[in-house]
Amino acid sequence: MFGFENKKFGVEIEFAGAWLDQVEATMQRELQGTGVVVAREGYNHNVRSYWKIVTDSSVSERISYRDSNAIGGEIVSPVLQGGAGLAQLEQICNALNAHPDVKINIKCGLHLHLSWSNCTTRQIKNIVKRYATFEDGFDSMMPRSRRNSNWCANISRETSFLRDVAGHTGSLREMSRCGGGNRYRKVNLVPLSRYGSIEFRQHSGTTDFEKIKNWVLLMSDFCDASQIAATSNGSAANIVDYRRQGSARAFAEIREIFENNGFECKPSGRNWKIYNASGELVLTVSGQDMFRFYAQGACHPTAARRTRQAGPTFTTEFSQLVESLTGNASDTWMRGIRPEVAAYVAARVTSLSTTSQRAAA
Repeated sequence: MFGFENKKFGVEIEFAGAWLDQVEATMQRELQGTGVVVAREGYNHNVRSYWKIVTDSSVSERISYRDSNAIGGEIVSPVLQGGAGLAQLEQICNALNAHPDVKINIKCGLHLHLSWSNCTTRQIKNIVKRYATFEDGFDSMMPRSRRNSNWCANISRETSFLRDVAGHTGSLREMSRCGGGNRYRKVNLVPLSRYGSIEFRQHSGTTDFEKIKNWVLLMSDFCDASQIAATSNGSAANIVDYRRQGSARAFAEIREIFENNGFECKPSGRNWKIYNASGELVLTVSGQDMFRFYAQGACHPTAARRTRQAGPTFTTEFSQLVESLTGNASDTWMRGIRPEVAAYVAARVTSLSTTSQRAAA
């Protein structure tokens, strides 16, 4: 899955203000001779080989189902890939913006689908876990209307969904039913069953190519980084909060972090032994040390129910231990993000923060 060129992506661009038949005519005129095809049709979930303009119940007004027309709707891409896909996306944005009535309002959103060959449930688990861990970071680059809404709900506080994802043992297709199969989350797994893609719904509505491009690249890099991220640092959360009972199933979160990095953590009397991928013993730690890896007593040996339930954070000592064994630096939100995209995100966060401060003044 590593690398943007190896991923397929699709976007759904919601907009308001303009009649869809007029948007279709404008875009077809602007794209004449480019080979990029745009067509208006009735609302559907079918993947097309062309860009389709359809109504959307969350943004469309004065809908006429008979002729698939309305004021406002969405334009949905075919399957795109790599730089060629971004180039086509830029053409579409320019053509869409050529219509003077097209605008964005608070109801509009931008939805991104990503997929890659040989996708595994472990990869999806890692992505969901890290998105929940760093949800505050994603929120900081979004307007307030996209930080928690009916169309893109928080996931970091939705413990049932996170528990379902972490404990899922079925197929990738079956993973779409985690958390009741609700698609209106910031990270939507429902498309896994039909398209084999994961959907990111949090971005605010926009027809600006630079914003869309940077979101596509950000999430592509984030997915890559989610496969190599090793530890939680300081206040960062490890989202797994299910329970493993008995000595052979204890310390689920610590064990999972080691397992994600190619190690195995086995109980041995009152100690725990950590083996590398070659089966060599690399470290022995006591049960008391395992408890101390959880920050602020989040996992306590004298708890009434000795189930070793997950705590929200780990100590710096634990982060340093995993880093020393794996060579991986402590995880951060911007880990693995290409510099130009990280710079864009930083500027956007600053801009939104300044706007919020002015509004509060």
